Amino acid sequence: WLMAPIEPLLAGAKRVGVIPHRELHQMPFSATRLADGYIIDKYALFYAPSASVIQYTFGRRKARAANQKVLAIGNPDLGTKATDLPFAEKEANRMKWTFPDATVVTGKEATESWVAKNIGEYGIIHVASHGEYNENLPLLSAVKLAPDQAEDGNLTAQRIFGLSINADLIALSACQTGLGKVGSGDDIVGLNRAFVYAGTHEILSSLWRVDDVGTAVLIKYFYRNLDGRDRAEALRQAQLEVRGQFRHPAYWAAIFLSGDWQ
Repeated sequence: WLMAPIEPLLAGAKRVGVIPHRELHQMPFSATRLADGYIIDKYALFYAPSASVIQYTFGRRKARAANQKVLAIGNPDLGTKATDLPFAEKEANRMKWTFPDATVVTGKEATESWVAKNIGEYGIIHVASHGEYNENLPLLSAVKLAPDQAEDGNLTAQRIFGLSINADLIALSACQTGLGKVGSGDDIVGLNRAFVYAGTHEILSSLWRVDDVGTAVLIKYFYRNLDGRDRAEALRQAQLEVRGQFRHPAYWAAIFLSGDWQ
């Protein structure tokens, strides 16, 4: 019902840009079906909350800095065993396989204070942690980091809007980081919008509470696939790899790329 009317328009395409409307902002388009399979069997996808955001992120291509410094944040210590994400910590440490000089910050060291102070130095930022979407107060949606004496550990969308970020790519390997509240003008307020306007070019984020193991596998393949591929295609190939091991879309369809596809 959703895809059949537009399928003839996709002939010859390699990538499909999705600008959702209303409830479709929460739709996992990579799990939609065409006549002969899932859409990712044929096309790489990228998203944007609006056409103006696509124009903004495409316009940053010429201004993209040659900053290849990589920051990987994994399994911040939130104070309880129930919130531990052991595979998230492995995920962050595994970044050194692809980026040997990456800065890896985990556990008690991954504080909100440290991240807010240092985030502007890095060109690629990977965050493997918990995320929290606040439907009633979307500006209070947060990436969960370790608390310290100065901060409570909730890096909220409201605070992110005020940061100066120079990252070409931010990967939010956390739960519900891609969700936001749709306003009357179909404008999304949430973590993705905050990171874009803080200076990010592309964002990898999630629509629901992702599986720790499946996400770690997907992210591993995503970074491996960046060699010689654009990021939308790297994500598609990673989703196909995970689908071969975990067939249900719950394991591979939550992660999506927002902003630019390159």
